[in-house]
Amino acid sequence: MSLPKQPRQQMINLMYLVLMALLAMNVSQNLLKSFGSIDQSLTESNKQQTIRIENALSEIEVAHKRDPSKNKLQVIYKQSKELASLSKVSKENIKKVKSMLIDRAGGYDDGSIFGIPMLKESDNIDYGMEIMDTRGHGLKIKEAMNQLRDNWVNLISNVEGRTTVPNKEDILKELGLEIMAKRPNHIKEGDELIPWHINISKGVPVTAIIATLTQLEHEILNSENEMINYMKSKAGIEDEFRTDLSDILIIPDNTHPFLNENFDINIYYGRRQSSLPIEVIIGKISDDFKEKFAITDSNNNIIDYRSILIKEGEDKRKKWPLLKKDPRDADPEILKNESKNYANLLKTDKNGKARMSLIAESIGLHEFEGVIIQKKQNGDTEYKLFDKSHGAKYQVANKTEAAIAALKMNVLYVGVENPLHISVPGYKNDQITPIVNNGIITKSTFQGKSCYMAKIKKGGYVDIDLIVKEKDGSTKTIKGMRYRAKYLDDPKLTIGGVSNAKSMNKEEIIQIRKKLYALIPNSDFDCIFKIKSFELFLISKRGSNNSVKCRGAALNNGKAKRLIESAKPGDTLWFREIKVSGCDGRDRNISDYMIDIST
Repeated sequence: MSLPKQPRQQMINLMYLVLMALLAMNVSQNLLKSFGSIDQSLTESNKQQTIRIENALSEIEVAHKRDPSKNKLQVIYKQSKELASLSKVSKENIKKVKSMLIDRAGGYDDGSIFGIPMLKESDNIDYGMEIMDTRGHGLKIKEAMNQLRDNWVNLISNVEGRTTVPNKEDILKELGLEIMAKRPNHIKEGDELIPWHINISKGVPVTAIIATLTQLEHEILNSENEMINYMKSKAGIEDEFRTDLSDILIIPDNTHPFLNENFDINIYYGRRQSSLPIEVIIGKISDDFKEKFAITDSNNNIIDYRSILIKEGEDKRKKWPLLKKDPRDADPEILKNESKNYANLLKTDKNGKARMSLIAESIGLHEFEGVIIQKKQNGDTEYKLFDKSHGAKYQVANKTEAAIAALKMNVLYVGVENPLHISVPGYKNDQITPIVNNGIITKSTFQGKSCYMAKIKKGGYVDIDLIVKEKDGSTKTIKGMRYRAKYLDDPKLTIGGVSNAKSMNKEEIIQIRKKLYALIPNSDFDCIFKIKSFELFLISKRGSNNSVKCRGAALNNGKAKRLIESAKPGDTLWFREIKVSGCDGRDRNISDYMIDIST
C-alpha cells in the first residue's frame, strides 16, 4: 500500500496496516473500541471534507454565474460538476456495503458498554467475508474505485489539453496532485497472493472492516477535494481568507473613564482580508441567535459564536441577528428620526478599525454586543457576533472605584504571569493592595512600565479586588473585576525549531536530531514546554515498521539514533504519545507529529 504525504492519511493507512496484523489475533475489547473511535473520527472528518467540496463547487458556480460569457469559466464549471459526479458510484457502493454490515451485525448499541455506540456483534469475523467475498461486494468496491481514479486522470488530462500524452500519470506529478492510489488485484502475504478484498476482510472483526470502508470514503473525498481546488485555481478563484472570533480586538481609549467623561472604544477585525471591507454594528443579539450560534463551556457560559453565512441572493432579513433593525437599508431621514429603533452602524476606516464614541453615563460595569459583517469573495456574506466574552465591556469609575485592565488580553491564563494595570482614582500606588481569590498577585514591570502580575491557580473565574489604605491608616476593600481564567493551549511539536514541516531530507533530520521543542504558535506568552517522553515510530514503505520509546527531548540516544539512520527516502517518522510539562505546571499529551523523509 502506498503511503501518501498527508499526516492524516498516513495515520489512516497505518491503521490499515494494523488491521492486517490482526488477522490471526484474538481481538481485545479495547482494540474493538479503538476501531469504533477511529470510525467515528473519520466519519466526522468526512462530513467536514464534504462541506469543503460543496463550498468550493459553490464558489466556482458563483464565478460562472457572475460572468457566464467567459468561455473558460463555462468549461471549468462544467468540468468541475462532472468531476464531483464521478465519485458517486464508488461512494454509493461503499455506503451500501457498510449498511449491510451494520444490519448483519445487529446495528449499534446505546453506547453504555464502551462509552461510544458500537456494533452489537463488533467482534464477528464471518460477516465481512460473507458480504465482501461471497456476495461479491468487495470486488465491486475495488473495481469502482480503480475506474474512478482512471476517470479522474482522464478528466484532468482533458482540462490540461493533453489527451494524447502516453503516460497521463505524469500530468498528476507535474501538477502536484496527490490522489488515491489504485487498489491492486492481489496482496502478497509471504509466498501467497491474496485478493485485495479478502485481505481486508478475512478473519477481521466487522467493526474494523467498517473503519476500513470509512477510510476508503476518506481517500475518495481527499482526492476529490484536491482536484476541486485545482479546478478553482484554473478558474482564477483564490482561497477565501478564513479566520475566527479570536481576531476581534476591542480596546477602549480609556480603561477607566470617570462619570460623564467622553471616551472612545476601538473595535478591530485584526486578520480580515484587506481587499474586503467590513461593517461593525452595535446592538443586542437576539436570544434565538445566541441559542443557535453560541459556543459554551462546561458551565454554560458563552465563550464564542459560530459564524452566520448568508448566501448570495438569500434574503438577509431572515438571518438578521440583532434585536434592533438593520440600519444599512434604512432611509437616512427615517434613521435620524427613529434612531432608537435601529442598531448603531459604526464608521470603519480602511484598516478595518471601527470607533464607538460614548459618554460614561453611570458608574459600574457596562457590556455591549454586536456583529461584524464581511462580504466574501464569492458574493456570500459572513456575520461574526461578539459580546463581553470578546472584551465588549467597560467600567465607569469614580474616586472610590478600582480600575483593573489586563495588558495582554481579556482573559487570564492559568500558571503564567498575566500583567495587569491597577489604579484607584484618588489613591497612590503604595496605598493599593490587590487581592485575588484564585492565585497570587505581585508587583512587577511590563514593557518597561510598572504593573502587577497575576498568577492564576486553576481555570474558571477570577475575582480581583483591592484593599486601599486611607490617610488615617484605616483600610477598606473595593470591588474590582471578574475575569475568565483559561489554561494555555496545547503546544505543537517542532524539530530543531522547524515547525509545520511536512518533509525533510535525511541529512537535515540527522543534523538537527539533538533536540525537539514544543511551542504554542503565536502565543502571547513566552512559555517553554519541556518534553518528558515520546515514542518514535518509523513507518517504512517496505512494510517493516519499528518503534522506540524515548525520554526527554533528545534524539541522539542509541536506539532513536539507529532508527533514524535506518530510514530511507519515502519513509515516515511518526512522533506519538508525546508528553510535555509546561511553564503553567501542567503535564499533558500533545498531538502527534509526522514528517516524511524526502530524497
